[in-house]
Amino acid sequence: MTAKQRTEAASKHLHMNIRFLIDKRGWSIQDLADKTEMNYKTVHSIVKNKYSRIGLGTLEKLCLAFECKVEDLFIWE
Repeated sequence: MTAKQRTEAASKHLHMNIRFLIDKRGWSIQDLADKTEMNYKTVHSIVKNKYSRIGLGTLEKLCLAFECKVEDLFIWE
């Protein structure tokens, strides 16, 4: 990895890609909360990237709702 690549990689951050996934499906935050059987406030925090820790159980619920792999839930920006 070059110095330029290291600098670019260091400036990126891992974010949840949930807003994109719910918009793609035409869902609301409440729809996702219902599908995952999670609290609206929790889902809202995840969608707004205000969630500092996320458990495996939550990731599993999100993957089941979106019918996706865990890596599909995240994006580097």
